[in-house]
Amino acid sequence: MSIRRVNASTVLRQAATFRGQPWGVEAGENGVDNPTFAHLVNCFNTALETAWADAPVPEILRVERRQRCQTTFYSGDASGTTIAASTQVYDPETKKSWINVRAISGVEPLNIPGSAPSLWVELKRSWEDGAINFNLGSVSNTAAVGDVYRYSGDGSLGGSYWYCYASGPASYLANPSLRAGVFYQLPTFNPDFGRDVAWHTPMGFVLGVWNGNPETDDPDVLPLSYEITDDGVRVFEDPGEAWFKFTTVPPALFGAPWSASTAYAIGDQVYYQSGNTGDFYNVIAATTAGDTPLSAPAKFSVVEIPARYTVWLQYQIAADWYEFDDKMEDSLPKRGMAEREWKRLKYVLNRRERQSGQLNVQIRS
Repeated sequence: MSIRRVNASTVLRQAATFRGQPWGVEAGENGVDNPTFAHLVNCFNTALETAWADAPVPEILRVERRQRCQTTFYSGDASGTTIAASTQVYDPETKKSWINVRAISGVEPLNIPGSAPSLWVELKRSWEDGAINFNLGSVSNTAAVGDVYRYSGDGSLGGSYWYCYASGPASYLANPSLRAGVFYQLPTFNPDFGRDVAWHTPMGFVLGVWNGNPETDDPDVLPLSYEITDDGVRVFEDPGEAWFKFTTVPPALFGAPWSASTAYAIGDQVYYQSGNTGDFYNVIAATTAGDTPLSAPAKFSVVEIPARYTVWLQYQIAADWYEFDDKMEDSLPKRGMAEREWKRLKYVLNRRERQSGQLNVQIRS
């Protein structure tokens, strides 16, 4: 979506104008000292995160179907397709996540997930439910395909879990040595939907989860219960896929002033100044010492924000700057202007533009 954006440094520069002090760093733009520079960058990040959460503009909202595993299994793949053992896949037919316990040569109807227990096991949040204790001295039944066994060596709690993918006699179960060709050690599986994974748009704030596209009129589309975890989003119904409404990740300023002697890596950020103005740049390709956004523009990307947030951020940061300098009386008028602009922004978004109806729907598989 093409939207109007402004460079992040433009916000800080105008905030400096409101503050009555030129913006810069070290020798540039008449300069501010490094503690002030760091403080204002922190104020910018905090304010922008607030805007992203409480007044999301339509262009940062997404509705996207997401899956937990990167690889998608297609039953229509060519019969010569080979899938290596221990490959985790998402299967659109069963809408579940699976792992194959041995290599598959040729995708055929008899060896697809859900119909071939000797080849596939569904990935689960926990293997404990229904697991058979593998540490018993005598077991009456034989090892059956599809059984899950727990083994700790001494019968204690915990241990590892093993999937039986080939039938074997009961003696296998009384033997502490695990038989190759019969049992497959099940991996630890993270059931969370990742916030930042290579195969989906990185998520900022999660606004809802559904079993189908919430932007349709399908009565079968229902909200799902979820919680935010350190690793992502855990959906309690444990589906292999779900639809998420979320904001994109807000940009953040963290770059130190550019150094001519530093070779920067992808993911770094710098504040680079040329002449009387400077900008924050994300490093998108590894640099060699001395590369600049001017000499190597393909290696840098200027940090931008949606233009709608500009005025509010400028007043907000100017007020924070006055407070940082212990000038509370000067801060109050700027804070008042910031609050007035904030109310105007939320009114426009929530009442006039009806942002909830202007979502960017994307389907990823």
